[in-house]
Amino acid sequence: MITFMAVTTFNAEGLLKYGRKMVDSFHRQWPDTVGMRVYSEGWREEMPGACVVDLETSSDWLTYFKARHRERPTSNYRMDAVRFSHKIAALIAADEHMSSQYLIWMDGDIFTHSPITTVDLATLLPGNGAWIAWLPRKFAYPECGFYIIDRLHIRHKEMMSRLRAMYDGDLLFREKEWHDSYIMQRVVETAGIATTNLSGRGYSTAHPFINGPLGKWMDHMKGKRKEKGRSHRTDLRVTRKEQYWR
Repeated sequence: MITFMAVTTFNAEGLLKYGRKMVDSFHRQWPDTVGMRVYSEGWREEMPGACVVDLETSSDWLTYFKARHRERPTSNYRMDAVRFSHKIAALIAADEHMSSQYLIWMDGDIFTHSPITTVDLATLLPGNGAWIAWLPRKFAYPECGFYIIDRLHIRHKEMMSRLRAMYDGDLLFREKEWHDSYIMQRVVETAGIATTNLSGRGYSTAHPFINGPLGKWMDHMKGKRKEKGRSHRTDLRVTRKEQYWR
């Protein structure tokens, strides 16, 4: 049987702004067979349908990484290594403590607007020897608000070790950008590992999440969209028939 675990993380401000909404929509719209693991960044609250775990105590390197680099400038999100290190720490911690074959990463500002089934999920899995199914973009780094990793892939442990070394060994500071999406891209590229494209028709857009297959079930309120509570109508470059987008 195919098994899944969804993973996310957000801080106390995110909990109030979008986190509860994200987890509630997951609880209502996703199959009961898909669990969710939420890594808390400085808050404590039980959430129906999710297992809430403290991130700092779950990661054996995050606290030290933040201490080493807390003085680095953070005005440019592309260089905000500390901020985005929480996502990678949650990903690695989850991978070390789960048994499901597929790890589904979901940013905390994703809203599931329509029911998604296990049959639907099967259409999104890494295929043809791929390790990861994600959202590449033609003109930029991938949108890493959502991706699925095959933990039974023959090179999975190697890939997670490469990713961890970027942070635990401070190797990411050799790269041009230090946020998680760019670092994930570099790890995948340098390993020469196969990937599956989830962008579909959204590949040439800035927001492939909603312009590709995932928009059928979800919205990603990345960036300033969090203030509005949904993506902008102008973000759509394809015609969507789902009620949510009308």
